[in-house]
Formats: sequence, structure tokens, C-alpha cells
Amino acid sequence: VKVRWDADFLYVGAELGEPFVTGVVTGHNPTLSSPNPIGDVPYYDNDFEVFVDVSGTNYYYKEFEMNYLNATYDVLWRAADTGLGSTG
Repeated sequence: VKVRWDADFLYVGAELGEPFVTGVVTGHNPTLSSPNPIGDVPYYDNDFEVFVDVSGTNYYYKEFEMNYLNATYDVLWRAADTGLGSTG
């Protein structure tokens, strides 16, 4: 993974090596669709996720996900993630 930034944007590049990629989710946040009965968000597929927590507090962090079908999901979380030893 390589990360760069400038005054306006954050750039993330990654080379992924999963040999058995699957996915059915398509679209972007409000228009995501999937035949999967579990749900219609990219994290049910093989996906790449980026989390940005500028304050380092687990509050108000940005999450971006993309699967190999170019379905994207982004959200600004406004509460702490209480899992995996988080501080919230």
C-alpha cells in the first residue's frame, strides 16, 4: 500500500493478491444492490477498505470500501468502534 496526500485529496494505491475474488455487490452508497440475502454492502464481498481517523480517538473516522466490481461504500462514523480494544 502507498499513501500520498496534498492540500485537497488523499491518494491510496494498493496491489492486492487474492487468487479467488468473488463479489456480487454493485453501485454506490444509496444505490448499492446485491442478490445476497445477507446484505448489499461491499464488505460481504472481497473488498479493500481504508479507514482514516485523524484524531486517533476512534470517533469521527472516515471509512471507504471498494470491491472488484467497483461498488463503493463510504461513511463518516460519529461514534466509537467498541471492538478490538478500541477506546470507545
